[in-house]
Amino acid sequence: YIYAYLFDNVEGGYGTINKLSSHLNLPVIANVKELNRIDNLLLDSEDDGPCEMLERIVNAEFIITDSFHVMIYAILCKKPFVAYSRIGSGIRLRNMLEDLVLSSKFLLYEEDGFEEILKPIDYEQVFEIIEEWRASTMKFLNDALND
Repeated sequence: YIYAYLFDNVEGGYGTINKLSSHLNLPVIANVKELNRIDNLLLDSEDDGPCEMLERIVNAEFIITDSFHVMIYAILCKKPFVAYSRIGSGIRLRNMLEDLVLSSKFLLYEEDGFEEILKPIDYEQVFEIIEEWRASTMKFLNDALND
């Protein structure tokens, strides 16, 4: 299934969800404001708690979101995704994706992300960057705590 988690009515997001669902013949589990805009809805996940949300991410084939936290979990689970900017926000999404050399996975509110979501993500490169961050953070903490 495709997991769609959108806080806002992201125009491009709804188009991407429906095109991808049709193209791959996959149903959609969604936590979105307008469920009636999802063509192949399997389940409304609005009442999911944190554990259910993580389970949805782990088991999804693709993820479409405008949530920073859902994006982070998608990356940690090495899932294909696109992250949309919400109106008036999105800087955390954009900055994180730029730092991870994934800026092409950041789309503006109205953009269609169908083509982008089909492009594979080089998770080996992504996790090399994350490992550099971990090492740098541990050095900073060790230096700060040992002074």
